[in-house]
Amino acid sequence: LYRLSNHPYGSFENEYPGLYDQSILLEQSFGLNSGWQDARGASGGPSAIKDFYAPPTDSLPMPERRFIQNFDEVSFVDHVILFDTGIARSATRGLNEVLDAYLTRDAMRYRGILNSLAIHDEMVVALQNGDYTHLGILATQYWNFRCLLDPGATNKALQYLFDGPEIKALSSGGLITGAGGGGFALIIARDGCSSQLRHLLNSLKNRSEYSNSNVVSYGLNSTGIQLTEASQ
Repeated sequence: LYRLSNHPYGSFENEYPGLYDQSILLEQSFGLNSGWQDARGASGGPSAIKDFYAPPTDSLPMPERRFIQNFDEVSFVDHVILFDTGIARSATRGLNEVLDAYLTRDAMRYRGILNSLAIHDEMVVALQNGDYTHLGILATQYWNFRCLLDPGATNKALQYLFDGPEIKALSSGGLITGAGGGGFALIIARDGCSSQLRHLLNSLKNRSEYSNSNVVSYGLNSTGIQLTEASQ
């Protein structure tokens, strides 16, 4: 639509971040409360992996974006397993819990925000170093703080992905993406255990709580969302 109307956001040079932030405003108008990282993460650039930092501000957030390039993409796809739990959840509920903890400065839950922020830089360094064992450990720590912040983000079925002895033997840790409560999980395989872990996770669909689950094949896409135009 922006291209049709010759709006500046319609050009590749000017689309970021305006076009992506406008998409969030569109979602908000539908009553879908999502975060800026969901849209901005789909932007293209030198790498598919991005490190965002939102400096403190009294106005709207203006996140800084840094592309992480010095890592082995083949090793990443091998170690980082994307698992669709098949469990539906509402992101809005989780976001409201986070906002409540932030605004009230609840002594216990607010600590989860601060500690999870502190882990962020360590996760970036572990990825750049190709240290997937440490990355898995950090991911689990991050997830535990997420659950401290919002206990509704997890349940017995989801915790099996991190506490189940069979899975722990093949993985170094992981987390549920987004607001938790279901959706997708990232499970970090131990060296040489990727195929076994994928097979084990695929077998979970034999359990009623994971009947709609699936290990998802994926690739890293550095180009982001592209609009293809065809002449008539």
